[in-house]
Amino acid sequence: MLTFAEAVQHERRARGFVYLSPVTDLCGIRVRHMTPRDLALLEQHGNPFLYGGAGDFADAAQFIGVLREDKADLQDTLAVLLTLELQAVADEIGEYVTLTFMDAPTGGANDSTPIASGAAWMEYRFACEPFRWDCERTMATPLRRLYQLVRCWRKDSGEIVANSLSGGINAEHLAQTQAALASGALTKEDLVREQMRSALSKDGTPASEAEIERLMEEYRANEKAAAKRRADLIPTARQEVIHEVLPPESEEDNG
Repeated sequence: MLTFAEAVQHERRARGFVYLSPVTDLCGIRVRHMTPRDLALLEQHGNPFLYGGAGDFADAAQFIGVLREDKADLQDTLAVLLTLELQAVADEIGEYVTLTFMDAPTGGANDSTPIASGAAWMEYRFACEPFRWDCERTMATPLRRLYQLVRCWRKDSGEIVANSLSGGINAEHLAQTQAALASGALTKEDLVREQMRSALSKDGTPASEAEIERLMEEYRANEKAAAKRRADLIPTARQEVIHEVLPPESEEDNG
């Protein structure tokens, strides 16, 4: 399972790649990044791989054939796939589909019954402000680019836009961390150390343990100083409460 930092890096690279190359590799075959037109065609075929279903070699050949850069014959695509394990083919197609729809907006509670195709929604969205694209431009643009543009528009409109991969990992990690802290299986200092290690690690290079230990010493010193300040405030706060409940005795009472 990916860590949160690894998931963020994976999302960043995936989003950038679609702007660097119009094609990618799928089971050893060069294919386009899926466009709304490709989506409409695969939906028309009812291809099971499109939405995470299981399929056979013929379904895989159909899926890749729609996207194939060189427009080769379907039998040629099938011949290539038959040299591979079906599970390996399904896994690669699954990863391609996951990346395609990684940034797709999720539907609301009232969207259980579609009223239009995915391609139609894209055409509608990009015909409106602020894009005002013509139909052909939208239909020929990779979905991975279109979804990112929609995310940017939503963010500029004040919406909170979550990440499907790293967001889920972060929420799960937070729940596990809170449970570990509550049970005593994880101390606050252990948590801080791991957060420092994650923050200081770059591009797969582990953080220096010496640097982490130096920062941990600073953390301990700051925690000790904060505890002392809190302790110093307790007598003062207690005295203020006493004065509020029992006002100081007057000179007449003392006499």
